[in-house]
Amino acid sequence: TASLSFAASIWSLQTGRLSKKLGLDWEVFLFLFCCGCFSLLIQSLVAVAWLQAGDRFDATAFAVASMSVLPFVSDQSDTLKDIIFGALCVQSEHWAMKVLGVFSWLYLLAVHAWFVMLGAQSELKAWFVYCGLLHDEKQRRDFPGANCFSELATSHLAVLLMAPKVDGESSVGFWEGTILPALYKQLTPSKREYLLIENLPQAVLSLFFLCFEGGSMFVVVLNVAVPAIHIGVTFLAFKPVRAAAAPALGKAVSRAVHSGNLIAARTIWLEAEVGRDLSLFKQMMPHLRFLLDLMERSGFKELDKLSEEEIKLWQGIAGMFAEARCDLSQRKIGDSGAKVVAEAMKHTAMAAMESLELQKDDIGDEGAKALGEGLKVNNTLWRLYLNENSIGDAGAQALADGLKQNNTLEKLWLQRNSIGDAGAQALAEGLKVNKSLQILELCANSIGDAGAQALAAAITENRSLRKLGLDRSLRRTPGGQALEAAEKAKKERGEDVDISWLGE
Repeated sequence: TASLSFAASIWSLQTGRLSKKLGLDWEVFLFLFCCGCFSLLIQSLVAVAWLQAGDRFDATAFAVASMSVLPFVSDQSDTLKDIIFGALCVQSEHWAMKVLGVFSWLYLLAVHAWFVMLGAQSELKAWFVYCGLLHDEKQRRDFPGANCFSELATSHLAVLLMAPKVDGESSVGFWEGTILPALYKQLTPSKREYLLIENLPQAVLSLFFLCFEGGSMFVVVLNVAVPAIHIGVTFLAFKPVRAAAAPALGKAVSRAVHSGNLIAARTIWLEAEVGRDLSLFKQMMPHLRFLLDLMERSGFKELDKLSEEEIKLWQGIAGMFAEARCDLSQRKIGDSGAKVVAEAMKHTAMAAMESLELQKDDIGDEGAKALGEGLKVNNTLWRLYLNENSIGDAGAQALADGLKQNNTLEKLWLQRNSIGDAGAQALAEGLKVNKSLQILELCANSIGDAGAQALAAAITENRSLRKLGLDRSLRRTPGGQALEAAEKAKKERGEDVDISWLGE
């Protein structure tokens, strides 16, 4: 569409049909609009061909996608008016305006190239995370335009990016399911950022144009007034529209998770700030099919019987499918809650979660056993905080079994639990097999000389561990001396390892 817009604008410029009042002839506008509609038809054929057996789209899905070609709100329309503005500048008799027009075109191309580059980088990063080759502590990017690729993609590939319905999802009306989602999409923080990056500089250039060339209805309305109004509305109407569109947002997240499009799930979740807004989550919850299935498998009661604390727990668990960091610390979830978390870990092998925090949660051996089973399956988690719980030797044994099969976990905190020599020996056996763990914290447990001896033998064989935390009282025992000897031997071999004694 950008190429056609350039061709139409340059043709109008060469033939003298370019107008300060309307830009292009109405026949040209109609031709470009029909081309956009034809693109949607081609996409629909491809989407249906890709549809898996048993899947289906909403009856209004194509109508919703068609809004991506509407004038004034679509990226195609936004790009077209910027291209026409550049052509109007080039048409000017002032050489400064001609330079301004070329600069406007170059900026437009550079912005879209920047968005595409960031999107490709995000997709590549997601693939590396899935393969266990990369992790990233930041949930949000610091550079501008980080989330704008999704806006660009959904505008030009609206039909191809539609997710099919999920079996068992509740239905919503035309207003909630069609109109509100389309309106919400025009008001998101990503849309606002997109408008500011693309349109603010163009609006400034338009003011220079008006100073040199005088009045132009096309420039005043499309390059100044419409973007200003749109950006203003995104600030004023985002939160109320978000609340009204909560059921549709729940369906969108559910479909994204179901189809494996976790980038889309994360974008929707973070943009709407669902993890921070409990009332919004309550409205979305009946439509999160993946979460309802997990609740059913875990034996939880009906939604209307959940307490406030249970809803907060499920809010955190739902975030495991969309956020890099899941913090359920001090929720007192106990073994039953840990089992639910472990079940979610098993079903988020491709999920976004990289850090799971379960400190001070009254988790005992039964909960640790479930988490150990989760570690055997999950391939994205690389930080697990289990400090200040009630995990004993049996729980440590289960976690050690999980470490033997896990190849992504890098940091495990187990300080201030009830792990004794048997648990330390089990963890030592896990370290002999594991090739990813770099930090293991075991301070303030009940580990004695036998456990220290086992850990010393383990770190001699292990090639990944960089830090092991233990109580200072063990340092003068034979086990502690064996650990220091193993540390010295590894450093002499050029391997970086540090035994950290509590209190030093």
